[in-house]
Amino acid sequence: EKTSDEEYKLVFKAEIDKGWAIYSQHIDDGGPVPTEFTFESYDGIDLVGKVIEPQEVEQLYDEIFDMDLIKIKGTPAFYQMVKLNSDSSTVKGFLTYMSCDDSKCLPPTDVEFEFVLQE
Repeated sequence: EKTSDEEYKLVFKAEIDKGWAIYSQHIDDGGPVPTEFTFESYDGIDLVGKVIEPQEVEQLYDEIFDMDLIKIKGTPAFYQMVKLNSDSSTVKGFLTYMSCDDSKCLPPTDVEFEFVLQE
């Protein structure tokens, strides 16, 4: 989403099956794999701040990990603000997430992303 002449909001939308959740980027050691965004290639832009999580989260004690966790469910959107410093740029990378239900977890998964930005 273009927010000004030089700034864009990169939006990462998720569709999480009912009964399942992914985890916050901010998880203490010893817990599940946190959601993580890795920007590998972004010549021509500056990252502005860090990836922002959705505000609608569930913070609760998790019996599987024996700790308090921030779970994200439903159809959340994460976003990263960027500033374009050239006529165009391609932003590439991947995100890592782990999903669990009330009894089991799936192995961490990587999903590649690519955004093409033009002035």
